Amino acid sequence: MRDALDSLPGWLAPYLARISVQIDERPPPGEGDVYAFFDGPALGDDPVGQLPPVITLFRRPLVDDFGHDPAVLRHEVQITVAHELAHLFGFGEERLDELGYG
Repeated sequence: MRDALDSLPGWLAPYLARISVQIDERPPPGEGDVYAFFDGPALGDDPVGQLPPVITLFRRPLVDDFGHDPAVLRHEVQITVAHELAHLFGFGEERLDELGYG
């Protein structure tokens, strides 16, 4: 998964520099088989008193669904990071679905 993060397009670097990306084994109980969470304020929100944004990738669901092929896993991790990064810009789930990043 680190390989996928290291191979993200360079234009994302300035945005990712403001965000902590971490990898956990599984999502919390009751959250289903989600691939990641975004936690933090969207750009333009008042960040006073809030922690910096964090993207948490969940290794087990990603590997279970896409680990059969390293190239597919790398692509899905990249799509997942782009999806979560879009939340920083205020994109909701419905809009991400419309754009093919659901």
